Amino acid sequence: VIPCQAYVPDTIAPAIESFLFSQQQSLITVQFSKVVNATSLVPTLVLTYGSANGSAIALTGGFTNNSNGLVITIHINHNDMNTLKALPAIYTVVANTYLAFAAGGILDMAGNAIALAIPPVQAAAVTLSTVHPILTAYTLDMSTGIVSLSFSETVKGVTLDPSAIVFQSSPLGNITYHLTGGYNLTAATNGPVLSLTLLDADLDEMKRLGIADDVTTAWLTCTAALVADMNNLTVVPRSSALEALQAMSYTHDAVRPTLSGFAIDMSTAILSLTFSETIRAASLAPAQLQLQSAVAIGSGVQSFSLATSIV
Repeated sequence: VIPCQAYVPDTIAPAIESFLFSQQQSLITVQFSKVVNATSLVPTLVLTYGSANGSAIALTGGFTNNSNGLVITIHINHNDMNTLKALPAIYTVVANTYLAFAAGGILDMAGNAIALAIPPVQAAAVTLSTVHPILTAYTLDMSTGIVSLSFSETVKGVTLDPSAIVFQSSPLGNITYHLTGGYNLTAATNGPVLSLTLLDADLDEMKRLGIADDVTTAWLTCTAALVADMNNLTVVPRSSALEALQAMSYTHDAVRPTLSGFAIDMSTAILSLTFSETIRAASLAPAQLQLQSAVAIGSGVQSFSLATSIV
């Protein structure tokens, strides 16, 4: 055995040679200049860029299950993938897909830390997802008429079409109502959760039909026209009893109806009442109505309370 006369430790830091991005699999596969220690990966020091001189977006988590080697595959977490998808000018084509590691993001086998690459490295290839988004849950507030829709991935807020929604009283669709429209509250937002406000006319008709009286009668189906993801893939339709979604969270209508107007025909003795929302006809108590000759009761103002009437 001949003893070593001089030993010079390895002090050369690893560097990114190339990388691939798969949106379909939520993976970043990195080729390094030398063998790296897989267990030393710090996902929060992985930096994504939309251009060579753009601002960095750091991952918030992730992991690798690789052994030590020249290639490490980083599994991007669901929230980070949704963040990247929500930004149409990053990680959609090779031209806007760049990567770097902040100092210490990974070590080689000698403990040398990778240094921040300036400029960041451009992807060798980008694979976009071909998976259609899925409506996974929804919430319904019958006081405000707000519906919040949760999807399996980021979708384009501007593509939301409320008229693609059908509410029904049971998963079997015994009583159904197809929305005529709605107000898109998140038209300027891309994300996994979108919200809309029901039209008053739709809300009134649902109440009249007994749909969404409570959570047991609040079921939803939809067509593929409901929304599209960032790759313009339409949502998977929910059209059968097995696919109908019950409200994950339901808020009862706690807003009292108001009498907003009335008309009276003295020839036919018919009094027509207009309310702020659909009411139960059987609950009307005519004896509680009072007609008067002026807005405020005072001197000279005559009033008359109804007796028995037919509704």
